[in-house]
Amino acid sequence: MLDGSRRSRGPAFVLVLVIAFASSGCRSPEQKFRAHMERGQLYRQQGKLNEALLEYRNALQLNPKSADVNFEIAQVLSADQKYSEALFYYREAYRLDPKRLDAGMAEASLLIIASPDEAKALIDEVIEKNPTYAPAHNRRADCLITKQDLDGALAAAQKAAELDPADPIAYVLEGKTYDARMQLAETAHAQAGGPLPDNALYSSALEAAGANVPAALYAARASAHAAAGNAPAAMEDARLAMVHEPTRAEFANEFVSRAAATGHLDQASQELGELRAQGKLPPASQEALARVYVNLGRENDATALYEQILAQPEPQNVAGVKNDLAYLLARTGKDLERPLHLAQEAQAQLPQNPDVADTLGFVYLQKRLYDPAVRQFEYAISLAEASNQPTASFPYRRAVALEKAGHRDEAASAYEKALALAPKFPDAPDARSALASIKAYESAQR
Repeated sequence: MLDGSRRSRGPAFVLVLVIAFASSGCRSPEQKFRAHMERGQLYRQQGKLNEALLEYRNALQLNPKSADVNFEIAQVLSADQKYSEALFYYREAYRLDPKRLDAGMAEASLLIIASPDEAKALIDEVIEKNPTYAPAHNRRADCLITKQDLDGALAAAQKAAELDPADPIAYVLEGKTYDARMQLAETAHAQAGGPLPDNALYSSALEAAGANVPAALYAARASAHAAAGNAPAAMEDARLAMVHEPTRAEFANEFVSRAAATGHLDQASQELGELRAQGKLPPASQEALARVYVNLGRENDATALYEQILAQPEPQNVAGVKNDLAYLLARTGKDLERPLHLAQEAQAQLPQNPDVADTLGFVYLQKRLYDPAVRQFEYAISLAEASNQPTASFPYRRAVALEKAGHRDEAASAYEKALALAPKFPDAPDARSALASIKAYESAQR
């Protein structure tokens, strides 16, 4: 019986093992590598950057010498604004495959601001390898603009346009060169030395781009419109840049700034809200929407959105979000322990930021901890003065804390300092009223 049972189950058991082996274990490392790469690409297209990164890292373990997987990891990290990490993988991709000129150019793009000389050396190396590679000449123009070699930048942009007339980026960089010339000329109170970046340049770029207009082109034209004093057109192009590439927080912030300048924050709220509802607005851009809510007086909406941003697995700019949320929560005057912890954490991460220092002072003020509040506002004032950006609201809040602590003479001086810095700042009426009350009190005591 026992032997028969073994004989009857033996073949079936072997068959199960064979099936299991065939379905999973027999895939070659190359097949597993391709599967991870394909899943990574799919996740990236869906905007699931964490999942894409995990797949690409699994692929990297199978083939650490693959330039392609290093490049894809860099692309995901760059999209997630983790630029220092992305730089390593772009560099590794280019090292593993010197023919990957796109990796070299991506590395150079990240280096342009932080290390323009290093970026230029890398770009020149790529051009030496392939003088007809138009993107390298574009990057060279961008780099030379940063170094303020505007003649060299213009020549590089024009060379890129000559090599690839269908590439709109060359026209954008040509426009940026003229913009830079104008800014330098205005600073020196001299002639520009070149024509204004009129819309003809951008029209050529838009025509060349066809249906695939890059967001950077709209952003560049927005700057040109703003320089020419055409604020509505600048706002519209900033909006188009954001709509075309909503994952770029700088485009969302620029649109909000242009909307605020033209009194169209309601439109900014609607546009950003729609992108968020469609799942196209990353946390960094959601911060811009939260700030719009604050400026529109929708503080409950702003608070809820900041809470949602912090609750996400890997929120960006955590310190900034904590600071803004701490201020909004403190304004309610309720449950002040949480805004205190948030503000302290924000300052620990951004110790040199005067606005963050001011927020912590405001929380102390709301908690009626007046002496710590005074010291904190003094710290915020020192940071603002060190950066040549004195702000009237800082000495005003210091004055309020001093007055609450019973130091009327010092409070009066602080109110006067705030009004001297900005006679029309938002709290100026309250500052004048408080100052008049202190003087009336002192007069009555004589």
